[in-house]
Amino acid sequence: MRDKIIAYSDQVIFLFLCILVFFAGFSKAAIEISFSVAFLAFMVGLVAKRDWRHIVPSTELNLPILCFVSVGAISLISLINTPLLKKGLHALFFKTGEYIIIYFLIIKTVNTKKRLKVILAILLFSSAVVGLSGVYQQFRGIDFLRHRPLLENRMTASFDHYNNFGGYLTLLLPLTLTLALSNKMRTVYRIGAAILTFLLAFCLLSTYSRGAWVGVFIGLIFIFTHKIFNMSTRRRKILTALLIIIFLVGIYSMLPISAKQRAISIVEINTAGRLGSNGFWMQAIELVKQRPLFGQGLGIYMDKTHGFYAHNCYLQMAAEIGLAGLMCFLWMVGVLFWIGIKTLKKSEDPAFLGMLAGILSFLCHSFFDNNLYSLQQVTLFWVMVGLAMSLYHIINNKVIAKL
Repeated sequence: MRDKIIAYSDQVIFLFLCILVFFAGFSKAAIEISFSVAFLAFMVGLVAKRDWRHIVPSTELNLPILCFVSVGAISLISLINTPLLKKGLHALFFKTGEYIIIYFLIIKTVNTKKRLKVILAILLFSSAVVGLSGVYQQFRGIDFLRHRPLLENRMTASFDHYNNFGGYLTLLLPLTLTLALSNKMRTVYRIGAAILTFLLAFCLLSTYSRGAWVGVFIGLIFIFTHKIFNMSTRRRKILTALLIIIFLVGIYSMLPISAKQRAISIVEINTAGRLGSNGFWMQAIELVKQRPLFGQGLGIYMDKTHGFYAHNCYLQMAAEIGLAGLMCFLWMVGVLFWIGIKTLKKSEDPAFLGMLAGILSFLCHSFFDNNLYSLQQVTLFWVMVGLAMSLYHIINNKVIAKL
């Protein structure tokens, strides 16, 4: 009976993680409900197993994640005896804590190639639905998932802002591209991935989100640099590099004038109100200067700035949990890419390359926006990190303790 409960709990966790992934692009309520059920199933399985030694699976990211959470908790000391302490505790347990639990649930549950393929297929199908909703919005003025109108004549799809939709696309577009370019997949799947890539690329251009454009561009550089350096002959490397340059120039030449102007304005950071004496970034920098080590307190940035985001996740993170917290987060990212790049040298897995490129694109976009403070985007970010680490363990034949 106990073994049946454990097995059933494992299946329920995986089912609701799949539901969470499917709805991540268009339903915050579904994210919260799916997470709650998955976590409850995990606790039931844990009680039935009566073995608390492996409650947290051992991964290469555990130490930086532990330090990141610890610094977040330490940052709340400055909020003791203030009305903001409750808000800080909520951010620690029901935001940061939730995202990290999602990461560990994925590590625990998505532990076979079959399950990984299933959840990736659901993720890509969901992105296709969101993308089609965006195209429908572009031509009909309103999307069919959440009935949102165009915002300033820019595509938002099921998201409340075009920059949020752009952040979503930065995670998915590199993945679909690497799958489309892979020679390890069946032709029909490659064609499907190519169609999806063009769909998401059209959506990305239609958001006019400059930060997302920069993020995806850097992700593409990561992909093509890896592919070029893994080619056997110098002539093939040079030819591929020239083709990439021609492709990028061709894409730029086909853009409408408004998109070209938007692309050129990327270097004009001040146009978005980020710099200047009263700019978003300068407000964040001033808060960092006041408490540089452990910050003002987790989750209370907008209370300090009267409802404004920093439009730079790293400055906002430094303002909330200090330079110590920011360093822990960058440490985690550094470890992920260190082991990821080493794995790519011996494995040409297209999904793994696409995940890393998507994470890199997302993190680059986060330098210009608030991706890590948006429920849908940050949830999908931790899902992608979890899937990348699961695939890393599968590729390297490392066993993670099951539920």
